[in-house]
Amino acid sequence: DDVTKETLTVLGMNDDGVNLDYVDEDGVITQIDLAAVITTNETTTALVNNDDGTLSYTDEDGNTIVINTTVVSGNTFIDDNTIHLVEFSSTTQVMQAFRNEVIDAAALTLDEALMLAQNGEQLTIVLALDISNGGDAIIGQADIKSLADLHGKLIGVEGSTVGLYLLHRALTTTQFEDSDFSTTFIDANNHIQALINHQVDAVVTFEPMRSKLLNQGAKLLFDSSQIPNEIVDVLVVRSDFLENYSNTVQQLLYAWYDALAYLNNHPKEAAKIMSARLNLNTVEVLNAFKGIILPDEARNRQLLQTKPKPELYEMAQKMVKFMDQHQLSNKTRSAKPNRKNNTDLALKKSTNIASLTLIAPSLFAPTLLHYKTSPKE
Repeated sequence: DDVTKETLTVLGMNDDGVNLDYVDEDGVITQIDLAAVITTNETTTALVNNDDGTLSYTDEDGNTIVINTTVVSGNTFIDDNTIHLVEFSSTTQVMQAFRNEVIDAAALTLDEALMLAQNGEQLTIVLALDISNGGDAIIGQADIKSLADLHGKLIGVEGSTVGLYLLHRALTTTQFEDSDFSTTFIDANNHIQALINHQVDAVVTFEPMRSKLLNQGAKLLFDSSQIPNEIVDVLVVRSDFLENYSNTVQQLLYAWYDALAYLNNHPKEAAKIMSARLNLNTVEVLNAFKGIILPDEARNRQLLQTKPKPELYEMAQKMVKFMDQHQLSNKTRSAKPNRKNNTDLALKKSTNIASLTLIAPSLFAPTLLHYKTSPKE
């Protein structure tokens, strides 16, 4: 019977605390050097202080990224001794840094947050930063008058879900099939050059590239104001950091609301501060902000606390459905295993609407939204 065919093997730690002992069915013991296994399979990253306001981060593949830690020097909203804001040149680098625990929080698009959660990152959305209301757009050459003119054309798009999502939503208003146009992936930093040099007929882009291209005579073909409340940026925090340092996260949220209050009360002064970094003049900065909605505390409560399900959850449902239909939900780099096996945050590779209900209770953190004091001007 089945019992007589059963075999028994044993794997246990040797008394020396260094080796694993594996005993096979015949009682033969094989020692496994645990230290050697770790040495063979471990990956190494490095973070070096350059003593000039920057850090050099080297990932597992030997790629080095210089992180600028002085982008907010002189601000009056954040305690620099507690919270350090750093800037990366691409969202790919931001997500990589979050995975490798170089940073504890990140400003991401909602789809990027969902991708990190899918790949096992223990994160919590604590704030809706902005909702695109025209800031994301399809910009064409001056002689392209409408979306219909993109038939047979080449469209540049950043390799992100949001860019593809906006393009998909725009083209649903036409009779186009996927074969009616071509796409090529172009990094956001190269959108302006690609369109000006006629390397592409149109680009799916966002601010500040959107304003710069329109100022140079390019044609606005479609923007996110035509699909309201569908593209949102969020602030995510590593869940273990949130648990251990909730006061620090709360300080960051207070600083965000303080900055919003300053922007609302002193728009010209705020635009002047931001203009140098964005490489726009103050008028262009203020015009760029017209393309996004910056949710205040009350709006964040609606987005994160609405019962029975948060409004942001409904936005996430729509995005996950799109990611699943277009097989985008498992296309992330350097995904690492779920460290805590927390199924509340792990989206399946073939995500569906039902599986998204697993993340609803733990992915959003409305308890941090309460403003205990009035924001400063």
